[in-house]
Amino acid sequence: MKNIIFGALSVIALTSCNPKQEDNKEDVVERFVEEESPFTNLLDFKVIDNEWIREPENIITVHETLKNGFYQSYLTPEILDRNPLVRGDFYYKTALRVKIDSLVKTYPDYKSANKYYREFWTRRKEESNDSIVFHVLTEIHQIVNGESPEVNEDLIDGQLFEMLSIRTAWLDFMDSETAISHFAFLKKEKMHQSAYNLLFENYFYSDLNLDKDSLKLLLQTETVSTDTVGQRSIFVGDNTK
Repeated sequence: MKNIIFGALSVIALTSCNPKQEDNKEDVVERFVEEESPFTNLLDFKVIDNEWIREPENIITVHETLKNGFYQSYLTPEILDRNPLVRGDFYYKTALRVKIDSLVKTYPDYKSANKYYREFWTRRKEESNDSIVFHVLTEIHQIVNGESPEVNEDLIDGQLFEMLSIRTAWLDFMDSETAISHFAFLKKEKMHQSAYNLLFENYFYSDLNLDKDSLKLLLQTETVSTDTVGQRSIFVGDNTK
């Protein structure tokens, strides 16, 4: 799934015969509101600079939510055995199935492992999340091998669950009823730019019979400086350009 960054809007040129008046004015643009979720970049595999996912409590929240059927949808044999595997910030020369297996096996004595695994676990130690990462990888290894670790329902995040459900629907069947439920969720979460994109700028929904103009009226806009345009992550991107 490609990450589509909100495109920069046209700059409003303010002209005046009086230079001082120009200095007092600011270029602004109107756009749809988008309350950013910490899960958006995560779902687009943007993790290198993602400090949020390094916190143990956030790691386990994401993991328990993914255990609720989503690992089975995404960790297909085609993904697990692809070599190399490229996804967003991820580039694995070794097949993911092998990588998971090796990470689990090397943790107990990681200082004796080869350079990659030794450095991986050393970083996790420095971040104080090594034990939870090992726990997560162990359960993923079990899932990959056909087991079903128990899900802790109390740790499932409702917003992430719905966002994963939307992304999963993109890979499956889409109808108008499903699209309207997606729109309702996005509106509730104040992801109004995403809701607008669903209506007009995303091909997963393009052939559906939706009352787009009426639904658009339900969305909120905001006025911002053009300097800030493009500085946000949009969950449902514009993939029609």
